[in-house]
Amino acid sequence: MVPYTDIGNTTMDRRNAQQRKRRAEMTNEQLEEKRRRNAEYQRQDRARKKVELQNNSTTSIANQDSDIIIVEPSLPTGKML
Repeated sequence: MVPYTDIGNTTMDRRNAQQRKRRAEMTNEQLEEKRRRNAEYQRQDRARKKVELQNNSTTSIANQDSDIIIVEPSLPTGKML
């Protein structure tokens, strides 16, 4: 019996070989378009993660601020302003 990890590696190796074959058959224009799309995806993903991180930080700060109770000083009785 073949261990599960060997089956996974065999499948991964087969897929990698198929991808190498597809890349070898691509024209320069197709490769350039693939690289452009991948770079655009990466930019969008980084921007999404940045916004998500900023939103998480803002929410965290807001939650910390909501725990703070502000007590305004009161004037001693009988004192006039």
